Order: sequence, then structure tokens, then C-alpha cells
Amino acid sequence: MGQLVPVLVAYLLLCFGIQYFREPREVGNGPLVSSYIFMFAAFLLLWDIRLYPKSLRRLGIISQAIVEFLIASFLFENIMVDFWFPLEVVVLASPAKLADGLEEMLQTGDWSCDGVCEFLRDETTSFAVSYILSIFFVLAVLHSTRAIDLRLLESRLAHKLLDVSILKVRKQPNLRLCNSKCFNTTTNNKRIPLDVVLALSILTWLGFTKEDEEKESELIMTLKRAVLCTQREQYDKAEQMLHLALRLAQQQQNEQGVLYCYDLMANLAFDQYQLDKAEKLFVSVMQILFSKGFAEDDLKVIHISLKLARICQLKANLENAELGYQWCLEKIDKHKNANEDAQILYGVINDWYAQFLLDKGDVSNSFRYLQEAYNVCEKTKGKESEKSVLLLNDLGITSFRAEDMERAEKYLKEAVSVGNKMEDKSHLGVIHANLGLILLEKGVVGEAQKFCKEAWRLGEKYENNESKEQANYCLDQIKLNLGK
Repeated sequence: MGQLVPVLVAYLLLCFGIQYFREPREVGNGPLVSSYIFMFAAFLLLWDIRLYPKSLRRLGIISQAIVEFLIASFLFENIMVDFWFPLEVVVLASPAKLADGLEEMLQTGDWSCDGVCEFLRDETTSFAVSYILSIFFVLAVLHSTRAIDLRLLESRLAHKLLDVSILKVRKQPNLRLCNSKCFNTTTNNKRIPLDVVLALSILTWLGFTKEDEEKESELIMTLKRAVLCTQREQYDKAEQMLHLALRLAQQQQNEQGVLYCYDLMANLAFDQYQLDKAEKLFVSVMQILFSKGFAEDDLKVIHISLKLARICQLKANLENAELGYQWCLEKIDKHKNANEDAQILYGVINDWYAQFLLDKGDVSNSFRYLQEAYNVCEKTKGKESEKSVLLLNDLGITSFRAEDMERAEKYLKEAVSVGNKMEDKSHLGVIHANLGLILLEKGVVGEAQKFCKEAWRLGEKYENNESKEQANYCLDQIKLNLGK
């Protein structure tokens, strides 16, 4: 994310007509306010994206701010001159052209479009179209930056859109905290997600034994290499290895191997956000499982159903996602204490459902399911585990969304305490910055600054961009709070 001050200065200078890189041009006959609305959309977008190359991230704060200001000014001016003004000219002329087209089309008949054509040629109509276009860009940027969620319209929750999304800026503290989604970005130190561990455990679920490993070592080793490539985000190579493994399994007439290959292919597509492809492959896996006589409450079936529910969520099919998560919770309930695999799967379902509910704005229920996920993690992985740190961070953020700052501080401080004991501290800076923002919200500015600076130090040490960005955001908020 860009720093607020450089982007804001570039935005304000452009509002006053001060340009450095492009010759100022006439705005035209369009409404000036419409241009300002579009410029605001551009401001939000540039504030949200990374404006400077990764190679320049080691610059000092002042140098970095200057570079970001120059880049923001350059982008602002080119966006307005080469995109908005030409587009506005076309938009302003479109109602009159539409009126001409209607009039010409109706000339041969007895029809008349005097009233409609007069309305379309009116300057007010052109201005209204310009306003609609600029507001559309604002909504598009707000949606793309996740400030609001327009997908709620598709799920027949339009009547809740203002309550859940737009008004949450006023209902919730106006700060941006990073949940566990921030921890999935590329860093030098990789974290193996809990669902990948589950995918690996299917090797035994599908019937592979030690004898199989010895008998069909080439297949097993190829599958393991594919999993390793996936963990390293070498997706093309992983897909090649999986196709090779599938061919080996088919040659050996190994049904378990074929099934496992399909499952890994589905997970690979899922990791790359190829949702349609992943959905088809998961459905194929499910059909094979049912054809082999697996029951609905079998752990393998529940695990695949969980992935399908997640895909529905990502495709904004919230109604089916809700049904899928509830179904998984219902089916896992009587197995949740059967063994460690069942306990872990139960924890993942609660974790994913909690994130789903939080995205919908159901904070209280989200916290309840997230707490259950943490209890399961503490039981299966221990209190001092990486997953525990991530869940504590999410519990802190959910408490923040519930405006319970004391509870948010408690969970984030516990996450920091546990994280300091972990060998991999690559993402710990994000949690420090989150804690700094909570303390800032409580008015403890000195302590907030201490945690934000530590977040930057950790981000720099472990070359973690998310930590540095969140630390920069935290420090910017402190400067605004102090009036600097």
C-alpha cells in the first residue's frame, strides 16, 4: 500500500491544477465535480497499490516519500489526461448521439421520439451520465480494495449492503488491520498452510501403506515432488509432475493413486485461484469417492465438501457457501474427536467458516467459531505453534471489529508473545503493527509507536513486504494522530 501523505499531496496538487509531467488541458464542458469524484477514485486506488519498485524499498522514509509522490503525480496526470478527459468527451456526447440514432430510425414510421430525444439532448442528461460514470469508478475501486463488498448484491443481500459494508467504516474503528490472509504472500520463509497438511494426510486416507511406498516408489516419489513444488509455488512444474504421476497410476491400475492425483490437481488449481477448474476436479473426486462406497460423513468427503464451499464463497455464491459450511459442520460433529485428522479438519472448518462470517459482517458468530478453531489448534498443535499465532491474530482483529479493544489487545499481545518463541518470525511484524494500531486506537501513542517501529525492523530483517507496509501504515496513522 502506498503512503498516505505523498499520494494525498499529489492528489491535492492536481485538484488545484498543478501539473509537473503533462501540459494542463481544458477540462471541457463536463461537470467539474464529476472530475473530482473520478480523481478521488484514482486517489483511493493509488493509495492502495504499491507505487514504487521493490528495489527501492530500502530507501529512507523521506526519500521513499519523495519517490512515491513523483510516481503518484505522474500516474495521476496521465490517468486524467489520457483516460478520463477523452472518456468524458465520449460520454457527454453519447446521449445526443443516441437521440440522433433514435430519430433517424423512427423517421420512416409513424413513431415520434420528441420527448425522449429532447431529454437525451438536454445538457442535464449528459451531466447525469458523467456523474454516474465517475461514481461507478469510485464504487469499483472501493470494491477492488475491499472497502465494500458489492458481491452482496448478487447474493440477495442488497438490503444489508449499507449496514454491512459502507456503514462499517463508521461503525467500526477506521483502521486497517491485516488478518491471516496477509500471511500468504511470497516471502523467503514459507509457511505450510494447515489445509496443505490435510491434503498430505489423504495419502493414508486413500489407502496408501508402507508396502505401497516400497512397491510403487516411483509413483509415491513423483507425488511427493509435486506436493513439494506446490509448497514452493512452482505451479507449472507441479502440474507437470502430477500429470506424470497420473499416467503412472493409470499404467499401474492404481485407483488410489488416480484418485489422489485428481485431488492434488484440484488443490493446485484452487491455490492458483482457477476456481472453475478446481470445482470440476473436486466434483470428480467426490463422484469417485461415492462410487467406491464412501459415506457422506467420511472425512475425505467432508474435506472435499469444505473446499467446494470455499470455492462458492470466492465465486460470490454466498448462499451455497453458507449451506456448504453448515453441512460440513453437521457431518464432522460426531467425528470431531475420533482422531487427530478429524480434529484438525474440524478446526479448519471452524476457521474458514469464521472468516466467511466475518466477511459478511457477522462479527459475534465469527468470533465464536474462530475461538473454537483456536481451541482445536491448541489441543492438536499446542499453544506455541505457528497456526496458534495466526489464529490469535485473527481473534484480535475480530475483537477489533466488535469494538472490544481490551480483548483485541489481549489476543494480539499473546500472539506477539508466542510468536517471539517461534523459529520463523517472518510474519511477526504484521502482528506487531496490528497491535500498534490497536494501542493507537486506545490512545497509547508511545507504546503504539514502539510496536510499529519493531514491525518495520522485523519486516526489514526478514525481507517481508507485508510487515513493512503494515508498519508504514501504522506509523502514518500515528503521524496523523499527532498532527504532524
